Formats: sequence, C-alpha cells, structure tokens
Amino acid sequence: MIERRILVIDDQKDVREAIAVAIERSFAVDESQALVDKMKARLGGRSSESPAAPHSHSVMNYAVDTAPGGREGWDMACAALDDGVPYSLIFVDMRMPGGWDGLETMKRLFDMDRKVQIVLCTAFSDYSWKEIVEAVGKRDNLLILKKPFDNVEVAQMALALTEKYLAEEHLLHSQKMETIGALSAGLAHDFNNIISSVQATVSSMVFTLDIAGMSKEQLKDELSSDIATVTEAVKQGAEMVQILLSLSKRQELPLAPVDLIELVDRVLNICRRTLDKSVEVAFNHSVDSAVINAYPVQIEEMLLNLCINASHAMTIMRPDGELCGGNLALSLERIVLDIDLAGKITEVPPGEYFRLSVSDTGVGIKPELISQIFDPFFTTKGEKKGTGLGLSMVFSILEKHNAFLDLQSKPGVGTTFIIFFPVG
Repeated sequence: MIERRILVIDDQKDVREAIAVAIERSFAVDESQALVDKMKARLGGRSSESPAAPHSHSVMNYAVDTAPGGREGWDMACAALDDGVPYSLIFVDMRMPGGWDGLETMKRLFDMDRKVQIVLCTAFSDYSWKEIVEAVGKRDNLLILKKPFDNVEVAQMALALTEKYLAEEHLLHSQKMETIGALSAGLAHDFNNIISSVQATVSSMVFTLDIAGMSKEQLKDELSSDIATVTEAVKQGAEMVQILLSLSKRQELPLAPVDLIELVDRVLNICRRTLDKSVEVAFNHSVDSAVINAYPVQIEEMLLNLCINASHAMTIMRPDGELCGGNLALSLERIVLDIDLAGKITEVPPGEYFRLSVSDTGVGIKPELISQIFDPFFTTKGEKKGTGLGLSMVFSILEKHNAFLDLQSKPGVGTTFIIFFPVG
C-alpha cells in the first residue's frame, strides 16, 4: 500500500495535533463496526475472511508529521525530498509569530517542490486572495482552510489532495517511461556500436601482442592507438549512462537561474545520440546568454518531448512509401513584444521575452486537430505509438513557468512550436 506522507506546520501544538489526529483517524477501523460486520457474516453463512461488504471500512495508509514553525517544517520537507520520499500534502498555518509566516513558508515550499499540495490554514484575512496569488502564482495545488475547521473538512482535503498528488505522479512517470521508450532504439544502437568498437580493438591488441620480436617501444607505439580507441569508447558509454540517469530522475532540481542555451545543448546532445539518424539537428541563437528562473529538469523534459514529437513527425508518422527524415531546427532570440505584436499571439502579454522555436519538416498537424493536441491521452501517432501525454505535460510545465506557447503548422510541410519565456 502506498504511504501518503503529510506534514502539518503550526505554532500551536494543540492545533497541529488536532489536524494530525483528524487525518489519521479518518480511515481508522472502527472496532465495534468490525465486530458487527463479523457477526453479520457468520449469520449470513459467510466466513469472516470473505470479501468485505460494499459498506465496509477501507484503511488509508497516512503518515503524518508535525512541525512547530515554518523554518522547521521547510527543513523537514527538504530532508524528505532529498531522501526520495517527499510529502504529498502540507498544512500550513498563516499566523506563526517569531518566524516565517504562512505566506513566506509557502513560497519556500513551492520553490523547493512545485508539485506539493498545500492547504493554508487561517482564521483571519492577513492577506487577500489576490495578494496570495501574486506571491506564489496561479496554482491548482493550493487551498484555503478557514479556522475553526471541522474534522470532516480536514479528512476530505487529506484524501482528495493526496489522491491528486499520486495521480499526477503516475502521469509524470507514464510520460517519462514513454520518453525513455522513444529513445531506447537510438540508445541501443549507440551502445551496440560502442561494444563492437571495443571488441574489435581488443582483438587488434591481442593480435599485436602475439607478434614476436617486437621491442617495448614498438609495442607501445602499436598499442597506443588501440588504447585511445578503447578509452574514447568507454567515455562515450559513460556519457550514455549519464543520459539514462538524467532521464530517470524522480525528483526535479529546485527553482534556480539557468541558461536556456545550456539546457538546449544538453537536450540536443541526447537527441543526436538517440533520435533516428535520418533527422538532422541544428541549433542557432542570437544571444550569448538566456538566463531564466526555472526547474531545469522540467525544462529539459519539455524540450525533449518537443524534439521527440518532431522526430516522430518526420519518421514513424510519415505515410507508407514516403522517405523518412528531415530537419529539426531550434532557434533562440531575445525580443520585445509591444501591444500590437503581442495581440497577434494568443494570450501573450506585451513584454520582453526569450523566444525559443522548435521546428520540424514533418507531416504537420491538420487544422481541425490543433485544438486537441494538448489534451491528455490525445495522440495522432496511431495505436501503441504514443500515450498522448507528451504535449499535455509540455503545456503544464510551461504554465508553471509563466511561459507562453504559440503553434504554427501546415500539413505536409511541418510544425513550429514557439515558446516565450519572460526575461527577468
């Protein structure tokens, strides 16, 4: 059974203990009810080990910890995240004198883990909802619980929000497995080349050693080239292992200033090794640096998904008999959108942006399908060729970064995804 980890942060011991008890007891087995159920089972001729009746109680595996202040709670949440067992839900009191208040604690918690569900507990209107949103952004993982609270409210929130967290984790895992699956053929091909290179070189070294009458200097000269070849092959193999490790990361790095150019270079290094060799990859940028505040692992996953989709549009999605391959081109520039120019792009307000374009020369998207491509589980790749989660995750990641997305596509010509990252 999956453990649902919950943290309660409140400076009042009785309040945090009351929340913890309300959660822990919400699905506890009622011993008297269990006895009645056993008696009914026997009277009905059923074994007490028979499957439970529809009204029987379920047991929810909650693990509830508490902290007396924002700093202490943040330290506990950081430690849990580092250990790979993060809290799925955190209750945070708004008023906590002598340290971080609820708003400051929330900001730090969201910076640490953007996926965590938070319930803000408050008896007073210290901040308006508008001020809270301005401080932590528009979020679907933040709720308000007014004091004095009812135990049923706490139990409902605990169940609903931990369920939501687990569902989102499952979707992320499914999408990540799809990404790794899409790259596996290229990785296997490269690994096979590396192994073949090592095998051939070792055979050459064995042959050299079998040659009689060779001096130490001659032997050194003969083997140096082979040793260099093996060393380079081992280095390439180590790089590919690092690619697999980066793709399999469970937890993302915290929000931090990162250079888009470096992120794109890392993603394209993976693409050049793993995508179909008929796809030519290029990256042009008119700026030397493009620093944004971001979750770097999430941005890399977003870019990787766009590149994989572009590759598929130029290979597996082409009609039978049509030549596979094409150009995957990425470009980055810094632009200023005035009111007139911003008005031509859906939902992008005026301002200064880093504009990142991902273009392919693939099959394109039919106009009537464009409105559906970001829907979860919608795919045009055909049966067993995609889960339909990639673009929905792209949209979700960009939304979390306050970035905007525009799309241009023409069937038979290709598609361009244009991303606007706010500067500063």
